[in-house]
Amino acid sequence: MEVFEKMNELRVPPDSASYSILIRRLCEDGEFGRAEEMVDELLKKGVLLCDDGCTPLAAIQERNTRPSSIQSFDLGTLQGGTPQPGFDLLVLMLRRDFVPDAETYDSLIQCFLQKNEPTFAYKTIEKMLKSSHHPRTSTFHTILTALIKEGCAADAASLLITMVNKKIRQNINLSTATVIALFKSRIKDTAFHIVGLIYDNGFCIRMEEVICFLCKNRRFVEAKELLIFSLEKHQMEDNDIYSTVITGLCKSKRAAEAFSLYYEMTEKGKQTKLNCLSDLKLALESASLSNEAAFVSKRMARQIEVISN
Repeated sequence: MEVFEKMNELRVPPDSASYSILIRRLCEDGEFGRAEEMVDELLKKGVLLCDDGCTPLAAIQERNTRPSSIQSFDLGTLQGGTPQPGFDLLVLMLRRDFVPDAETYDSLIQCFLQKNEPTFAYKTIEKMLKSSHHPRTSTFHTILTALIKEGCAADAASLLITMVNKKIRQNINLSTATVIALFKSRIKDTAFHIVGLIYDNGFCIRMEEVICFLCKNRRFVEAKELLIFSLEKHQMEDNDIYSTVITGLCKSKRAAEAFSLYYEMTEKGKQTKLNCLSDLKLALESASLSNEAAFVSKRMARQIEVISN
């Protein structure tokens, strides 16, 4: 550092490799704060971004060598407890057309996760994919787990969509947890979109678990939509779930919604007996939906006739 200061006094510009060597040495000595200050100073002066003059990153690229000083600083700032500068430097490397190797990306992701910064880990794996690297399936799952745990529902959804589109093997528990997290965060449109996307690509979720969560929170309209979706996909054979949702809709003064679910069941040939039909009939009558009430009455009479025979 003293040599650098003397060079500045004499207005002798250090060559580009010198910056890299100094940054690397500071990181090796655990002087992450001083390394960060140097990079900040270089950024302020435009040294790392300019097209001429002393450009450490550009010089390293031209020599086709790995920028170990930059990697050391990137990982060092994270280990020192400052995730933002590490990610910012990754962005800088990409701007200068240097593509970090998969090992560097993996190391960054692990550091972010250890620092309980799943959002940075998610942003890093996004850039890793854009760099044409192929992260391990376990890396996707680990980041997704951390995002869900920290309540980052929107980022978890985006990552899950990426996984589905890239045919990354799904973990049914994580997919289910992501959908529940979206409903918890009131991002229901994205939740419904993801459910459709998952099933359209041959995967599935634990639908009963999601619907039970919605029922527990008295969100019967959304539960009804998922049940109708399940009928279309020939899922969900548990009659108690249907009865719970229909009864919940009736008590919430949504008799028309309750009837639409019941009607969809009959249209799909689901002929099993439900213990909620009396409540449904009464709710329809109270809502002056006489035609719908008559339809339910006929179905009830038919069920009694079948039982009698």
